[in-house]
Formats: sequence, structure tokens, C-alpha cells
Amino acid sequence: GVSTLLVQDGESAVMTDGFFSRPGLLRVGLGRVAPSAERIDAALDRALGDAGLDGLDAVIPVHSHYDHALDSAVVAERTGALLSVANLGVGGGLDRERIRVISSGDSVE
Repeated sequence: GVSTLLVQDGESAVMTDGFFSRPGLLRVGLGRVAPSAERIDAALDRALGDAGLDGLDAVIPVHSHYDHALDSAVVAERTGALLSVANLGVGGGLDRERIRVISSGDSVE
């Protein structure tokens, strides 16, 4: 399974994965997989509202398989966050200034 984590310290908030669409196995195997805006919005409203947040600083998929990264660009767009995977952001229509690739060994504040 996938674990979406929301980590905050009172000043910053970061989300890993942000996979909320959860398409069924039949769609994954035989259909076209795409983000579900309705499911993403409902999950973000619940998660951010419960945490008292109005946005995120970053969305960081742990890797780029669909079951971790499918919703990443939409989540970043909806929350004002930076996205750490360039191809997902570009393919999802995210503005390039909202994409920040983090390489192994990079230190990020």
C-alpha cells in the first residue's frame, strides 16, 4: 500500500505522495488512469482542515510509480506547494517555477 504522510512543524508543511484518486484494479489494468479532482479535493479539505493548514510547502512523492505520484501535480497546484518531480509537474500542467528537483545529497530548508 501507499502511505501519504503530512508532516508539519508549525511553520512548514510537507506531504509525501498525496495519492488520493485510488483507481480500481480493472481501470489500472485495462483503462486510462488519471487523477480524480473530486477525491483529491475531498482528501485535502479533510487533511489540511484537520491540521489547521491552508496549504503546503512541498509535495514529495517517494518514487514516481502511479500509486505514489499520480495526484502529485494536482495536489501541488491545489495547495500552492512545490513539487519535487519535474516530469510529473510538467506533464500535470504545473508552472515550472513550482517544480524543484531535489537530488540525492541535497540539503533543503
